[in-house]
Amino acid sequence: MHPRMAEAKALKETPIWAFHSHDDHTVNVQGTLEATEMVKKCGNQNVNVTIYDDGKVMPNPHGFWEPAFDTPTLLPWLFSQRKA
Repeated sequence: MHPRMAEAKALKETPIWAFHSHDDHTVNVQGTLEATEMVKKCGNQNVNVTIYDDGKVMPNPHGFWEPAFDTPTLLPWLFSQRKA
């Protein structure tokens, strides 16, 4: 699945922190990388991307939410966001 410009423009004011495992075989990491870059090109400067290295998310590389929720800065970042 590739991002579309209309979707990226719709997210230009939305804070984003994308997490993905590089070796996720369910959803390819390239889609996350392309989508976040497109949103940035539309002017969104509040885009964070965390890509976990191969073997970091075990036993299922698609289960990235476990290490994501262990990111100490995630919840403070999330709750500091305000509607534009």
